[in-house]
Amino acid sequence: MKKTVYVISMIALAGVLAACNKDNTVAEKTPLTIRASIEENAVASDTKTTFDTDDNSLQWTAGDKIYVFAPKKAELRGASSTTRYNQFNIDVIAAGGKSATFTAAESKDWSNAGDAVAFYGQLWDSFYGFRTRDGGSSSNFPVFTIPSGQSYNAGNPNTKLLLMISNKFTITGTDYTPLDNLKFTHKTSIIKIPVKNTGTAATLKRISVTAASTSLIGEMYGYGVNTSDYTGMSIGWGFVAGEESKAANKTVTMTGINTAMTSTAKDYYLVVWPGAHGALTVTLTDSGDETKTFTYTAGLTSVAGKVYKFPVIDWASK
Repeated sequence: MKKTVYVISMIALAGVLAACNKDNTVAEKTPLTIRASIEENAVASDTKTTFDTDDNSLQWTAGDKIYVFAPKKAELRGASSTTRYNQFNIDVIAAGGKSATFTAAESKDWSNAGDAVAFYGQLWDSFYGFRTRDGGSSSNFPVFTIPSGQSYNAGNPNTKLLLMISNKFTITGTDYTPLDNLKFTHKTSIIKIPVKNTGTAATLKRISVTAASTSLIGEMYGYGVNTSDYTGMSIGWGFVAGEESKAANKTVTMTGINTAMTSTAKDYYLVVWPGAHGALTVTLTDSGDETKTFTYTAGLTSVAGKVYKFPVIDWASK
């Protein structure tokens, strides 16, 4: 099957460190920079008859941002979930777009900041943040959500829903040379649905995809720390306690499309968690609320960082 390369804008990692340049009265903090690169996953072989797998070639682009979670120091973790994350803005993109340099948006004291990790994704919206993984107070984790409702973004995935996480790193001392070659890896997958219409004119309003097995959406937790002294950062990846019910919701829906279906297929992208999803059912709804359902019994097992392409769906075929 044919492979197509898609370039997706993603947010890179920036690590901020601040040095203290003292004069008689003022301690000035100088942000440190971080160089970050995107890890490419091995390309999945095209062994399925139902789905084609696209090699998802990722590059940093202008305007990308990353967020660094370094909870040990009070200045860096802030007082609430909305200020626990330190934003870094992209400065310089290397040739080819595979690596870039990021600089902290604010000057803070990063000396001896301890363990840290960087993220890219919708985790940073104000309605997400720290949650307890185990229902208690011993471990707090940044939480990332793939919602059941996703908005249409013409021609591309909704990049706010894509998630990348860096390797854990440690900031020690006060020597603020740039942190070099931090690696980001993907945690989300993409489903691409091409839709056309060879019959009577119709406008596509909404697309829903339902999995027979593993959930496509839900809340997941990432790195955690001990809240008594903000140490012991570790990785955990799974559904948050009390949120397992979201795993039972195996349907993800794209709304706000309102685009005419023509004889030339247009692509629609949904972001999902990786996993063995089983058979998938796609439901298309037009502007008159007529629905048509297409089922793919061969099933899908998705891998993080990959785009999985449905066969072209013709609205007029049913």
